[in-house]
Parts: sequence; structure tokens; C-alpha cells
Amino acid sequence: MFGLGLSYLKMNKFSEATGPLTRVIEEYPRSDKWFMAHVMLGSTHDRNAEKSQALYILEKALSQIPPTAIRSMTDRLINLVHDEVVPMTS
Repeated sequence: MFGLGLSYLKMNKFSEATGPLTRVIEEYPRSDKWFMAHVMLGSTHDRNAEKSQALYILEKALSQIPPTAIRSMTDRLINLVHDEVVPMTS
């Protein structure tokens, strides 16, 4: 599932990538790819302009104390998503 999701991402088929990556997260919580699936799924939602969903997925991963390298990637992606959100003006 992880490889399938990665393949879709590499082909810029972001909507198709969400299914396999979600399955990794839901069905394989002890997988060594579990945290990275969150990063990739968050990126997928970000590229689909689903900013709140991207942030939810990324913060969910952070709450489970990921390895340092993945924590760094997750933090950077969260910052990018936050930077892309345009504040509403009245």
C-alpha cells in the first residue's frame, strides 16, 4: 500500500494516493512506514488544497512521537501549509 501511494504521488495523482496511504495508517499502525504515510498523506491533502485535512493528519502523526527525522519533515510541512493559508479579510 505504501509503495502504491508513493507511486501515485510521483505521478502527481494526488487524489489516487489518498486511498493507499490511508490504508497504511488505518490497517498497519505498527508498520515502519506508518509515520511516513502521514507525511505523504498530509502532502497529498496540501496539494489538493485541503489544508485543514493536511494539518489534521500531520498533527496526528506528531502526537505519536515520530522519529526525529520524520518529526523534522512533519514540522516543515506543517509550517509550509500554515504559510500557504491566506488569512481572511473582512
